[in-house]
Order: sequence, then C-alpha cells, then structure tokens
Amino acid sequence: DQPCQECQAYSASVLWACSLSVLPSPTRSQIQVDMEVSVSQLEEAGDNVTFKIQLKSKNRDNPNSNVKLLQVPVKVKAWMKLWGNSAPASILLPLVTEYPKNESKKVADYGPSVEHIYQLQNDGPSSVSGAELLVNFPNRFRESFLLYITKVTTEGSISCSPSNETNPLKLEVLEPTAAPSHNGTLQPQRWREKRDVTAEADQAILEGPIIVNCSSQACAAILCQVGVLERGQGASVTIHAVLWLQSFQECPLEHFLIQSQAWFGVLGMPYRIQPEDLPSGISLAETLVERLDPAAEKSIPVWWIIAAVLAGLFLLAASIILLWKTGFFKRNRPPTDDEEELANDPQS
Repeated sequence: DQPCQECQAYSASVLWACSLSVLPSPTRSQIQVDMEVSVSQLEEAGDNVTFKIQLKSKNRDNPNSNVKLLQVPVKVKAWMKLWGNSAPASILLPLVTEYPKNESKKVADYGPSVEHIYQLQNDGPSSVSGAELLVNFPNRFRESFLLYITKVTTEGSISCSPSNETNPLKLEVLEPTAAPSHNGTLQPQRWREKRDVTAEADQAILEGPIIVNCSSQACAAILCQVGVLERGQGASVTIHAVLWLQSFQECPLEHFLIQSQAWFGVLGMPYRIQPEDLPSGISLAETLVERLDPAAEKSIPVWWIIAAVLAGLFLLAASIILLWKTGFFKRNRPPTDDEEELANDPQS
C-alpha cells in the first residue's frame, strides 16, 4: 500500500486527482488505494452517489485504464427517542384522612402537584422536518377528577393546542417557587375517628395497585406539533396537574398506578429521498399512589426495650460463668524481668 503524496481538486471538488509514488511493478501485480471522502449537501441527492475512478499511468501502451463506476446508496435515517417521567414518581397518602371540600378556589388545596414530562430527542444522523406528539392524560376517574390539569408548558421547537380539560373549574394556580420534589409525601390534614384498618390495608397491598390508564378511563388528549429537529436537538412538553384527593374517598385502602401515554410520529425529513418507514414510538409516565399505614409509625413498646436489656445482661452473665468454669480467671501470669533475675540468682 502506498499513500497519496498529493491530491488536487478540480471543478469545484467534483474531480480529484491523486499522485501515487509507485515503483515499476511486474505484470499482474496489484496496487491498493484507500480514499476517505465526506459527502455533504445531500438534500437534493438521488438514491445513490456515483464515483468514477480511472487510473492514469506513464506507460507508452494503454496509459489510461477503463473507467470504473462505484455507486454508494444514500439512505435517510434518524434515531428518535421518546421517554416520559413523573415528578414525583410516587406519592404517599395516609390510610384515613380528611379530604378537602369543593369550596376553596386554590387548586393547591385539592391535592399535591404532579407533573408528567415527555421529551423527544433526535440522535441523528439525519434531520427531521416535523413530527406530531399526542399525549393521552388520565384526568378523570369514576365520574370525577383524577389528575386535574392546571397548565401545559413546552420547551424547544414544539407547540401544543389548548385543551378544554385544562383548569375547567378556573381555580387559582400559583406559580411554584421551586422544583417539585421527586419523593413527595402528603401530610395528613386531620385524622378521622380511629378504626382497625391494618388487616384491610395488608390485603390491598397483597393484591397490588389498581392500574388507571386511558384504556380503562376517559383521558384528555393533548396534540403537539414539533418543528425542525437537527441532530442532537430535542423538545419537551410538561403537563402540570394536581392529584384530586376527593376521588380517593370511596376507596381509602387501594394503591393506584396512574399511567399517561405519549405517541410520536415523524411527518417528514428535509431531503429529496425519504426513508421507507418514518420513525415513530410510544412512551409512558407513571405515578404511584401508595397508602401509608399509621400503625407502622407507632413507637417501639417499652416492654420490648426492657426485654432486650435483660436478654443482654443474661448473655453477659452466662459468658462470665463459662469463662470462670474453664479456668480463664485462674491462669498464671508470665514472670517479669525482675522475677526471672531472682530465680536465676543462686544467692537468692
């Protein structure tokens, strides 16, 4: 193999001539030449790019070889990723608590805030000229609200059509001063009359959470239009909602897994040729609503502590007696240096 010593471009980089330093070669010998090229401005390219290759030598007879055509196919491909997240991912509710009434005008009085975030990312290598993003959001449950939508925000080259399900009661929505916690816990407002719910709660835990999604309940549809996404660019949509606690009044022991679903489909790519299949995909965002048993928070009984202390003292006494029986405390100590000198001195 011999590297090219000089390459010169002609006719706006369409024709390339490379000078090879090759020694006289015998008949039927082979010479391998490796060329690495980068092709740009393929928006108007066809199905392939054709390279014409010809070898010119200083031979007197037949100095020019035949022209070899090398066709490289051109394909359009974009790896699109869509993933959904819930903030917070789980919410803890007390087993028995006082639920808010339909009197307050502040949306924060009806439950903790929940956000479902969907992010669409183009990992390339090709660009995307547009896409659709459809989010099915479970906002109702048993003829009441489930996740009460307060607003929808976007980031990047994306716009979403307004939905009639956004804040239908016209409640007062306060702008958050800090990012929502990802380990949200709703503090009980007021305990109801105590009753024995531990056995029922354990049974509900064994049965697993009730899955609530758009296949079992009516959902709000949020349609978004995504603009041009170059390689490495992305767009996101965030659905802000409130967990409507009144909907859990009839089922105070069950655990719930609330799922929203988003689907995206690429509409086209800014090239003359198009892929055989345009990218598409789906993703989920899940919020787990768990019940917190008040009995689990009870302090340790005093008699447990007393029993543990007595058991420790008994084990200590048993160890001392065992060591005494085996003669551990009757062992002779080794003599000191002074004692050894006195023992070896015959006059002593």
